[in-house]
Amino acid sequence: MRRRMHAFLGSLCPDNLKPAQPSIATDLKGLWLGVFNSAEERSIHECSAYAGWLAQPKSRWWTIGEPAPSGSYAVFRGGRSAVEVLADHAGSRTIWTAMTDKIFIASTTQRAIPYFLRSFEPNPEVQAWMLSSGTLGPKGGWDRR
Repeated sequence: MRRRMHAFLGSLCPDNLKPAQPSIATDLKGLWLGVFNSAEERSIHECSAYAGWLAQPKSRWWTIGEPAPSGSYAVFRGGRSAVEVLADHAGSRTIWTAMTDKIFIASTTQRAIPYFLRSFEPNPEVQAWMLSSGTLGPKGGWDRR
């Protein structure tokens, strides 16, 4: 999985950018975290990370069950028995998710979903929404899973 994660994170890099080395973490029990071009070191803590800006980044933002922080962010919290994903109230950092019987994926890039699922299953329920408004609608996802 580490090689696959590294390959995916590398595929996100445009030709004209020299990014920081991708950060990859695991709890060795099936939880994996991959971060491409992290803006700051404190945005990663074990199997938790945030993208964006936190008003109080020194707080325990990585602890599952803690109140949502103030700021403009996507927060991914990984713990011993749970995973928690948070976005700020304005949804300034979109979080895409997919879940099957075997895997749960949460990412700030849509490309991660078909890459790690190894397939794409279009959701016909959202196609009309996409064509008419450019959105996925009130509860649909672009992949039916």
